[in-house]
Amino acid sequence: MQHDELPRLYRVADQCSNETQKLLAGLTISQAILLLAGAAVSTIGASTHVLALTGGVLFIASLVISVYLAYANLEKVWYQARAVAESVKTTAWRYAMRAEPFTNVPNVELAKSEYFKRIKKIHTEHRGLSEHFVVDENHGQQLTNRMQQIRQSSVSERLSAYRTERIKNQREWYTRKARFNKLKARFWILVLICTHAAAILCVMLRVAYPIYQSYYPVDVFATAASLVIAWTSFRRYRELASAYFLAAEEIGLIDEESNRIDGEESLSEFVQDAENAFSREHTQWIARKDQPYQ
Repeated sequence: MQHDELPRLYRVADQCSNETQKLLAGLTISQAILLLAGAAVSTIGASTHVLALTGGVLFIASLVISVYLAYANLEKVWYQARAVAESVKTTAWRYAMRAEPFTNVPNVELAKSEYFKRIKKIHTEHRGLSEHFVVDENHGQQLTNRMQQIRQSSVSERLSAYRTERIKNQREWYTRKARFNKLKARFWILVLICTHAAAILCVMLRVAYPIYQSYYPVDVFATAASLVIAWTSFRRYRELASAYFLAAEEIGLIDEESNRIDGEESLSEFVQDAENAFSREHTQWIARKDQPYQ
């Protein structure tokens, strides 16, 4: 199932998560730029009234962003919205594949009723996120035509769709994310080394040529190094690279078990194993925060 073939709640939560993540990253980067600019201005022209005032304004602007981030709690909104999206996605695939708890019952209306109960429960458990959701007519239905089409297919057709549209896509996504985060971790380690080296060099130059000490921006590089440490702690590149790599490997092992599927029961068990593996990742997102929105 493509993005526009998944339930409405998934698309709304996914949009909320992505937009909140971008806003949080943008504000964090803006705050870092303001701090660096303030440190640079203060170092270059602390004795000049205009530059000193400019530095103060920059620090105040950074403080305003800090207060807003603390009040808005965007990180929690981001994590919780992602958890909602992934929970709905898992529920949708379980329904489409006739896996537990939406087994191959004679009356499909019973399965639909159980599906809507699950969707409602996910929404209710995170009802505090509703104020961050933006819904329009482009977000479609909670039970899409593609979901029903897959459910009505044969075992072999459902298995093929699941392996291609769910397992393969998810494994490729985890692999890309693992590589991306690994490269980012290396890049920021290099930046951290460079900022420390620059700060050390400036200190040595101050000692060697004290008459020119005002020209060596030790404070700027020290601030930059602190910001790099804070940024890498926020983004958790190394932690995510490891988690995504392990998830991709686990999914690959699960996919190899598809050869043993010979009927509805074995297909249902296969889907349960795969979805449980997918669920571990978004469960970890929830675990990073104490409680969901109430």
